Amino acid sequence: FQSNDIRINLFGNAIITTNSTTLSADLVNTEANDVLAGAVISGIVGGNSDRFRASGFIGDNTNLAEASNDVDLIQVSLVGGERITVDIDTPSGSSLDSFLRIFDEFGFPLTQFVSDDDSAPGEVVSLDSFLTFTAPTSGIYYIGVSSFDNEDYDPFVEGNANSVGSSTGAYSIEILRPDLIGSVGIQVHDAYGDANHFRDQGQLIINANRISNSGEFAIEVGPGARQTINNQPVDGAPNPGAVRNTRELNTQRLVPGVTISNNLLTNNVSGGIAMRGDVTDNLAPVPFGRIINNTIVGG
Repeated sequence: FQSNDIRINLFGNAIITTNSTTLSADLVNTEANDVLAGAVISGIVGGNSDRFRASGFIGDNTNLAEASNDVDLIQVSLVGGERITVDIDTPSGSSLDSFLRIFDEFGFPLTQFVSDDDSAPGEVVSLDSFLTFTAPTSGIYYIGVSSFDNEDYDPFVEGNANSVGSSTGAYSIEILRPDLIGSVGIQVHDAYGDANHFRDQGQLIINANRISNSGEFAIEVGPGARQTINNQPVDGAPNPGAVRNTRELNTQRLVPGVTISNNLLTNNVSGGIAMRGDVTDNLAPVPFGRIINNTIVGG
């Protein structure tokens, strides 16, 4: 047994040539496609192509009283038992909350094949739609794209719906026949990632102070309080948090600590400066402190 599945990672400019055929059509300038008689013909006729791609817009039919009741219908011809997937994706800036339906050649809705907010394999959760459909018999089928809240429209009468759609916007559709040998699936990673790329890591500086006659140390730096029982610290989670990840493994667990510089400290009972670490068992980050050019008198 030999698998036909192929996975390819593309970096930079790349071109893949396969024996697959991709069909396309204009869904924007074909605004008679709100009814079955004007449905866009995809060109998919049992076995002749493995995918169809197009871009559309829900809300561009100016004949409707409610733009959000716009519908795009696409025709496919399938052999009984053939399987297709229908994937709706919206570009950045589109507010469309899409809804998918399937009709048979007589316009009867196949109510078990609907989709709202269903993510395609490998995609993040969103308001886009995705469904898998297996043709029960050979014949013509229609794929309906609409806005959520406009999911019970009449495919024979333009704009005839019992409710008003909740959104409008641009979208792209891909109809894929995954069972066809030679199909190559492409995952497009165009979503936004972490926009906060810059990681601020500050530094605490105690500088140019005059401290005198303190009942304890003039300046005391120590670990934050962990969990306590009867006001006594126990071996809880480290505090502060995790060390910063660096290119080299930070086995010493160092993090930027406090800089104490140019302070005049006089007559403090316990002493001038105390800098302490964490003595509990769980290993905590180790602040790297600096004590520079301080004057300590008495104490």
